[in-house]
Amino acid sequence: MYGQTERLRKTVAAWLPVHYSVTATDAGNCQDMLSVDISEPTALAPVCDATDVTSTGGTDGTASVSVSGGTPSYTYLWSTGATTASLSGLTAGTYNVTVTDANGCTSNCGSYSWRANFAISL
Repeated sequence: MYGQTERLRKTVAAWLPVHYSVTATDAGNCQDMLSVDISEPTALAPVCDATDVTSTGGTDGTASVSVSGGTPSYTYLWSTGATTASLSGLTAGTYNVTVTDANGCTSNCGSYSWRANFAISL
């Protein structure tokens, strides 16, 4: 069957959502089958971490995102326009990040609000 030029009749059957099989039959009724399993990646799961600014008007807040699942490589888009996995020099405010994997799937950590930590002295 391999290398022959006869016109092949192809039948495609999907047995399961992740298992596909192709059977080729030539004019002499010779058959060959190829099966392949296609797995789905696990869900894209970003985890965000943040450090609040230490004083009113401070610019020492940080934020970072780590990702599991999905299909590497990942891209990041913060509400600030930054495209890195971590940010520093943040002021008090609300920030969010969207993570996109190589398949175009997106997820986010939601919005995080950074605030100034106040020390109270008596």
